[in-house]
Amino acid sequence: MIERNLGCEASPDEAVGDADVSRPHGSQEPEGGVNEAGGSGHGSEVDAGVEQYLDRRRKERDQAIDRLQAEGAQRGSTVDRSFWAMVYDFEHAPSTSNRKQLKAIGVEVPPDSELADDELGAKLQEIFEGLARLHVYLLNTNHLSDRDLYERLDTQILDEEVRDVVATEGVQEWVDLGMMEDQEVLDAYYNDFGPNRAKPPSDRDSRLPRPPGYPDGAA
Repeated sequence: MIERNLGCEASPDEAVGDADVSRPHGSQEPEGGVNEAGGSGHGSEVDAGVEQYLDRRRKERDQAIDRLQAEGAQRGSTVDRSFWAMVYDFEHAPSTSNRKQLKAIGVEVPPDSELADDELGAKLQEIFEGLARLHVYLLNTNHLSDRDLYERLDTQILDEEVRDVVATEGVQEWVDLGMMEDQEVLDAYYNDFGPNRAKPPSDRDSRLPRPPGYPDGAA
């Protein structure tokens, strides 16, 4: 099971339980990408291309929400724009996957078998940072080695169907890898009061990208 939750502001704690948005499977290719938006250069050129691409997608979303709001007003429904934003995001936005979203901003995810052990760290960091550009953040990964985490991303998480909603300020999606494990693993690595607390193979959670304002020391 892949646990995905939407949250506002800085902490995922508010999202867990109240806004569970675990998704079914399937996908739709997003239109355009970094090359279309700003070329395939490096450094600031790529960053500018990513921002141009995301800005274009935000405008498309805003226009779609405006249409829903206007149609609702004509029917005598609410004109609350936040309501129509939720309707668009959960019911009308096209389907895609995080892999396709990453590709659209220039981040490729090759098969696990194509990467040597000494290449995994850099590629994982690139994926973490790319997901953060999309306001998608990982939780509870310490129980996985780099190879196991990459395989989990490559074969499960990145191909799960999600709504193709461009990142907006103050809203994040949290993917909890601990929730994909059985209770024995959770007790061993994440239960502070468990009798058999084990040392995890990694401490990467403390270094994963987090949104601005995320509490210091929280992971």
